[in-house]
Amino acid sequence: MAPSDRVDFFVMHPVYSHLDWRSFLRETHEERRTHESSFTWKHVAEVLGMDPAQLARILRGSAPLPFRYVPALSRLFDLDRRASAYFEELLRLDRAHTEDERIRCRARLSALRGVATQKIGGTQAEFYTSWHHCALRALVGMGGHRGDGGALGALCQPEVAPEDARHSVELLIELGLVERDRDGSLRPTEAHLVAGSDIPVQVVRGFHRQAIDLARSALETIPPHEREISAVTASLDAAGFSAARELARQLRQKVQSLAHRTSTPDRIYQLGIQIFPVAAPLATETP
Repeated sequence: MAPSDRVDFFVMHPVYSHLDWRSFLRETHEERRTHESSFTWKHVAEVLGMDPAQLARILRGSAPLPFRYVPALSRLFDLDRRASAYFEELLRLDRAHTEDERIRCRARLSALRGVATQKIGGTQAEFYTSWHHCALRALVGMGGHRGDGGALGALCQPEVAPEDARHSVELLIELGLVERDRDGSLRPTEAHLVAGSDIPVQVVRGFHRQAIDLARSALETIPPHEREISAVTASLDAAGFSAARELARQLRQKVQSLAHRTSTPDRIYQLGIQIFPVAAPLATETP
């Protein structure tokens, strides 16, 4: 799969994308502050029972973060048991003095990052062949759905025919992405999916084409106050394009963080990001 041909579905907690615990705290704090004005560093220090000046020194790297604060930080930054263990391992990596210590820490981090995720491999590529396979799996993840899944299609926008919705649920069960509880309720087998590199690129690009078609349809069928569709045409150089791609990656992470923090979701959204040239690079003169 080409690096830019990626599809992310509800993913892991954003802590797993970090190898620096300070960058995780700063990024999460910044994101939280956008919708929680009271979530200040002073508030964090109060919850930890720490002097704000001491917290500032720790965040600057002038002092280490004592391990005893990990439980409180885990509660404050919504880290479950595994994510908390990952964060604690980041502290050990920060304290590592030798390359052998760093190698062992990175191995433990890799193991923790890989637990409780499900990689979509080439044999499961059919998952990407229709947008509603993904939407219906997300709906199942919101809980309380029984039966054969046919009724779920009516919740999709655009609506999915009952027989197509039933086929999607059957496929999700067959691929091991959805299962039934003892009471017959449908649920995802894992909360997080990771796209494998062996998915044929033409399959992923087909999914992107469907997503773009959905956006085109939403332009006409979804009221403006229920969607966000905007565009910008910008003059950049190669370095600027790389920076723009990094901003796109950060936006995906922030939306994923927001999804992780939403305890009672009631709808499904599709985020699509496209950055592409609309004019060829200018030829440079050779002196």
